[in-house]
Parts: sequence; structure tokens; C-alpha cells
Amino acid sequence: MAKTISTPSRVLSSPLVWIFTVDLAIYLIPLALGDPLIYGDNLNQNLPLRAMAGAILAKGHLPTWDKFNWAGEPLLAGFNAGVFFPLTWLFIFLPPSLAMSLNVALTFFLASTGVYLTVRQLGGSKTASVLSALVFTFTGQFASQSVHIDMIEGIAGSIWMLYFVLRFFKQQTISLRMREAAFFGISFSLVVLAGAPEAMIDGLIMCAVVSFVLLLSDRDKARTVALFATAGVLALLLSSIQWIPGLLFEALSNRAKTASNFFEAGPYSPYFLPTFISPFLFGNYGSLGVVSYFSSYNLAEISTYLPPIVTVVGATTLFSAKLGSISNELRRAFLAALAVAVVLALGTYLPPFEFIMAHVPLYNLQRLPSRNMYAVDLILTLSFGASFDKLASKALVGVPIKVKPRVLLALVSVISLLSATLALALLVSPLTLFRALDVPAPYPVQLGGLQVLVTVGATLSIIALVALVVSIYTDRVTLARDTFRIALFVTAFQIISYAGQTLIGQIPQSGPYGNHAEFTKYTPHLPGDERSVIFDPYLFYYSNLLKVGLPDLNYLQRQLSAQGYASLGIAGYNNVTNSKLQGSINPYILDSFGVRDLNITRLTSGSKYFLSRLPKPNNPTNGQPPITYVGSNLQAIAKTSGEKEETSSFYLGSPTVVTYVGIKVPLHTTASCIKGAEAIGVWGTQQLSQRVVEGGYVFFETPFVTQPAYEIRLQTCGKLETVNGSPYSKVVIDSGENLFELNGWLSHVVTPMLYSYTPGPNGLSIFTYRHPHRSLIMAPKGARITSVRQSLDGSITFDAVSKAAFTAVVSQAYTSGWKAYYSSAGKIHTLKVGQYRSLQTVTVPPGATTVTLSYTPPGLTTAETLFGVGLALTVALLFLSLTSRVDRLKPTMSEGGTPFQTTKT
Repeated sequence: MAKTISTPSRVLSSPLVWIFTVDLAIYLIPLALGDPLIYGDNLNQNLPLRAMAGAILAKGHLPTWDKFNWAGEPLLAGFNAGVFFPLTWLFIFLPPSLAMSLNVALTFFLASTGVYLTVRQLGGSKTASVLSALVFTFTGQFASQSVHIDMIEGIAGSIWMLYFVLRFFKQQTISLRMREAAFFGISFSLVVLAGAPEAMIDGLIMCAVVSFVLLLSDRDKARTVALFATAGVLALLLSSIQWIPGLLFEALSNRAKTASNFFEAGPYSPYFLPTFISPFLFGNYGSLGVVSYFSSYNLAEISTYLPPIVTVVGATTLFSAKLGSISNELRRAFLAALAVAVVLALGTYLPPFEFIMAHVPLYNLQRLPSRNMYAVDLILTLSFGASFDKLASKALVGVPIKVKPRVLLALVSVISLLSATLALALLVSPLTLFRALDVPAPYPVQLGGLQVLVTVGATLSIIALVALVVSIYTDRVTLARDTFRIALFVTAFQIISYAGQTLIGQIPQSGPYGNHAEFTKYTPHLPGDERSVIFDPYLFYYSNLLKVGLPDLNYLQRQLSAQGYASLGIAGYNNVTNSKLQGSINPYILDSFGVRDLNITRLTSGSKYFLSRLPKPNNPTNGQPPITYVGSNLQAIAKTSGEKEETSSFYLGSPTVVTYVGIKVPLHTTASCIKGAEAIGVWGTQQLSQRVVEGGYVFFETPFVTQPAYEIRLQTCGKLETVNGSPYSKVVIDSGENLFELNGWLSHVVTPMLYSYTPGPNGLSIFTYRHPHRSLIMAPKGARITSVRQSLDGSITFDAVSKAAFTAVVSQAYTSGWKAYYSSAGKIHTLKVGQYRSLQTVTVPPGATTVTLSYTPPGLTTAETLFGVGLALTVALLFLSLTSRVDRLKPTMSEGGTPFQTTKT
């Protein structure tokens, strides 16, 4: 009975149970309150893709094709969906919000458990292990990267890779090493299946460096190398079902063929190094009393980083053999891995490595070398955990130190001075500090309460550490005990404040976008089963655009889109999108073949990108245009019909009336150079009278009644200045209540000849294409498509009737892997699939035919076979590790101990 009663208490007393409870509470409580912690790329990209993958898996199909993005693109092969990562399977059974919240919470727990067990392997106590686990997961790169579920899943897997590397070198028999090698391979395969290239590459480099340094002291190098090679093969086999289709897709994708400088983007700037001792230096998410992040790149790639005391103690442990409890061999291995990670993170800031990034196969496929810093966080945290107990025992028990900790005392003293100086500069004159760091700070910088507390707290924690070292050195137990408690309290505060700002602090901006009720308000403005796009080059300037399809949210609303958010892309990615952010259509697509190829029906944007509202006086005087003009470029189609003649065309339709047209005076001429202007419209031609010359422009009044479209033709004595082929000009429109200047990016392509305009809610502008195909299958004259059906997995079935064979154009992006067939007389007949520009075609036989098209990623069959081989190899290795005879190795370390703890004397 006693055992029965005590068992639950033992379970509840386990630190991992409490860590698991904390992780679940952080994500499930906000979900229950209606504001799930789903934001950033997790909301825009990862949640929709995983939800769609789960929905397709629930129907018994592999999620190979995403019909909602672009003109369709590979889903499984695109990595982002993480189709084969086990936690993605939650989406098969659970609602998307709950599945995503559990996915992130369990990933946090997976990482915490890995750190906890690794610190325990290094000889740390439960207290040190728990503190290290919380530090790593709730501060630093892991916490900031929580917006990228694929990245933190990969980081969690790489922690376990390192854990099994350390266990491998600890084992003294071949059978046990075989087991650890097998688990290492399984862990690496999970990193690959998570789908983040940076986690795959950077985690493997970290483990390879540690393994190489430990191998130098190993007595059985040949078999060690053979076992790790076997583990590598095992990992490749188990993850082949993801990386084989993925690499084949990468080989043909548009984005993967961009210039090398695209892959060299995103290194870690040396200017961000001060964040190690002042984490909120450049702001955060603009809540809880902290200013909004204002420096370059994006906050998730910069991180809030570790509490300074963890950084200082961890770094000191790597340089001082007397502080930590790990052996010299492992200390050198950690130090080497940390140095390599920093060098790779700095990337192009170190010129020799620009060549490495651009030309080393596989490594040059990643775009964000700054993510190598997660290895720095991990190594410093593990080193801190290995030293925590020694510091605590000396502080609380008063055990004398035989060797004076000069290194620690010197390091913390210098960093304390730097931290205090940084805190003082930040509080007294932040702009001066930011200019010194060459950071484009806003003006003015208003520091919030939490930012001040964390900044001062960071300095206090390091000062407390200095006092701790001094008190230990002078054998003042009481002072040591007090300063140690202060340091612990400040560290706990920093963990809570970092986690709160990075996770909870994002609720105000993410909550409304995670609320389905908010999206349903915009449903009437969506085109249904027809493709839509958005134009927002600033991506988040119009927050309401998030609710009409930015970028992968279209799946949650069952909305087709001609753009999406994915690591890879096809169908003219670089031409279709307006930016690397992928959240905006290239406006030049909107009046090109692209709009028909992609079958775009609806464009949603904001008035900022089309018209600028101008003040309209009640009583204009002296015949002057009733506005103050500010220089801007004309976005219009320009034609030259003669040496001294410019034709500028504006297609404006009902109920728009162009009130004024301003033409910039040619260089080195006067206003008289523009001798006249005439408007040529469908209802005739009329000369325009010159009204005023202002700011280098000659303005003409256009008293026309509304016309569907017309051109303005100018006679000039010199060629007009142009930008991108269009003359510098202005167009002013009078809507009756307001004046608008036609000066946006969209004004020269979104014309009434091509699009009809509908005012949208909350400042949105909606344009409907006048000549859409409106059909997934397009057939020539003489052929008739009677019905078309497309399943969630992307497969298409259509019925066609024709007297002769014909070629149908399928409004889905062309890529290898599409197959078409029809059945006749009980037999299956394969049809030829071809390419028409960026779309695919299929040759349909004469008569009444039902054609089915489906997509299978190239290499999938091979990958499935190799995956089966990998499973068999895994079982074989684990079986051999349990049944093989004991084959003891010689001591692996020169000291005769393990690679974890220093040998006791």
C-alpha cells in the first residue's frame, strides 16, 4: 500500500512533470481565453499548412499538393508543412488552434527535457538542470524563434542529437555505443523532418565539431567513426521521405535559383553583441512597457538572449577548468563548437566566409546564418548548468576554493563595468548610444518600465556575481549566501520577463488575427473559389489585409490565392511576388499574361497604394488647383510617337472624373515648352486649357464628363523625364467630397479597362478583374468542359466533350510529377501532360471523356522504399545493442574518467 501511495507523489515530485505543466499552461490557458499564442509565421504560414496537411491525411491521402497557394505548389516537398514530423499528426484529430498550441507546448517540453537530461549527464543537480532548461527554452533564440515552429522543432531535435553524442562517448562497450548511435540517427532524422534547413545544417555542424574534438581523445577511433557513419546513413534513410522530394523540388524552384547574395542575407551583426548583457537594448514587441523593436532585420532573428549571469558563468566555465564540473576534453569541444557557431553566424561580416556561404553545397541553401547563435545559447546554458552547483555550494556552505578564481573575477568585473556603462547610456542618452552602435533608432526613444527594470537588473545580476566571487574568495559565507540569492532572484526575474515579453507580450497584436470570428467579417469580400491576391509591399501596413489572405491564411478560409508563403516556389515566383516577404503581388503581373496564367480574379489592397487623399478647400480662388502639390512620379503608360511628342495614357472610368493633370516641365526648358494638350477619348477629342504652373509642373484642367477611358496627348519641345518608362506627372481626381492624387504603385496597372473597383471595409480597396478565365480547365473552341472537380489534396477530375482531340490548359502550376489518365473499356489510359508558360496542359482524346489529374512528388516512391530500409536498420541496430556480447573499450579519456565530469581525487 505504501508503494502504491508513494508512486504518485514521486511522479509529481519529478521536475519534468512541473516543466511539462508550465509549458502546457502557457499555451493552453491563452487558447481557452480566446487568444491563442499563435502569431507571426506560425499564424501566417505554419498553422495553415499543417492544418491542411492534417485534413488531407485524415482523408487517407498524402498531402502532396497545396491548391490554395500560387497556382498550386508542392506541399510535402516544400518542407514547411512538416508532414512527417510526429507532432504534425495532431492536426489529423484536433481542431487547428488546439493542435498548434499543443504542438508548440510539446516542442518546448521536448527541448526542456533534452537540456535537463544533458545537464544531469554533465553532473548537474536537479535544481541546476531545471534552471538550465527554463533558461534555454524561455530566453534566447529558442524563445524568439517560437514564431517558427519548424525551427524550434529542429532545435529541440538537435539538443537530443548532442545529448546522444555525449552519451556515446561516455559508454564503454560497443553494444551501448551502437544504441546511442542509433538514437543519434533517429534524432537527426526528426530534425530533417521538422523542415527548417538552418536547424538541420547548424545542428549537424555543432554536433560534428563536438564529436571531432572528443574523437581526438578516443581510443577506438575506427569503430567510433564507423558507428557515426552508420548513424548518419540511418538518419538519411529515415528522413528520406522528406528530403528526397524536397531536394528535387528545390532543384526546379524559382526561389532556389536566386543570386547568392540572397543566401548571404541575414548574418548576425556584431552590433547586436551588447544584447548579451542588455537583452532589451533594441526594444521588443512593444508591449508590457518595452518599446517596439526598431533596429534592422527582424526581431526573431536577433533574439532577447540569455540572462547575463548565465552568459558570464557559462563563458567562464569554458575558459576556466576550476569552476565547472566538466572535463578538459569536453570543455575544449564545447569551446570549439561555440567558436564555429559565432563565426558562421557572423557570416558576411567576416569576408572569407562569404565565399563559404555562397559555394559550399547544402550550406549555401540556407538564408539565415544568424540562427547559428542558438548553438551559442545551448553551449553557454549547458556550461552554466555544469557550474551552478559548485557556485551554490561555495556560496551557501562556505567550502573554500583551493585555486583563486582569477579568471572569473576578472571576466565578471570587466563585463559588470560594460553592463553598467551600457545601462547608464541607455537611460541617460539612448540616441547617443544607438548612433555609436550604428543602429537606426527612432526619435524620440521612450524607454518603458520593464525595459528599464531588465536593463538595470542585468547590471545588478552581474554586480551580484562579482560580489559573490569576492565573498567566496575572502571566505565571507554570509555575504556569499546573500549575493547568490540576489543573483538567483534577478535571473528568475529575467527568465519571466523575457518569456513574458516574447510570448505573452505578443497577444495584443496576434490575438485578433487568430480569432476566426474576425476573419468571417471579411468573407463577403473574398472571391470564393476564384484566386485572389493582395498588394501590400510593407506586408503589415494594412493589418486588415491579414484577414483577407496573407499569405497562407487563405487555407483557413478555403480561399484560393495566387501567392503564398513557402520556402520554395514555382510558377514564376520571382516575377509574381513583389518582395522576398512573399506577402505582396508584383503589380506588373496585374496587367500582363500573368494575371491570366494565374487566373487572378480579385485584388485587395489599401488606398495608400492607389490614391492619396488631399485636402479640398471649400472656396478655391483665382482658378488655382485647390490643393498643395507634392512631388511624385506618374504611374502611367508612356508612349513616344515622335521626337518632340509625348503620349501619356490614363485609363479612368465611371464614376471617376480627372480634375487636373500635371506634366513636369522637361529639363533645361521652360513651361512654354509644353505647347498644348488634348484629350482623346471614346467620345471625341478636346483641347485642354492650361491653368497654372506650379512646382515645375504645368497643370491642365480636364472638364470632361465621365468617359470610360481616354488618352492625354502632349506636344513638347523636349523629351519628358521618365521613371521606369513613365513621365513625371500628376493626376488629381475629384470624387465630389475629396480630392485624390493618382500616385500609387497600382495606379498604372489597375485600370477600369482591366478592373472594376469596390470599396472594402476598414480602408481596403478591392478590384475585380474584368476578363478572368473563371475555370480551372480552359479548352479551345470546338471543345466543351461540362464539369470540373478538385479535391482538397489537389487532384482534379473534369468531363470534356469534343469531336476531335484537343489540348486543355489546366490552371495549376506546371511541375514534374503531374500525371493524367482516363478510363475506357475497363482500361486505364495515360495522357500526356505538358507545359504552357507557367501552367500545365493535358491532351484530351475525342468524344466524351472523364480525365483525372493527380500529383505525386518525384522521388517519393524511392523515398518510401528507403524509409522502410531505415526502419529495418533501426530495429536491427537496437536489437544488436541489446543482444551482442559485452565488448568493453579501453578508457576513452587521458584522465581515465568520462568526458563529462572531472575525475575526483
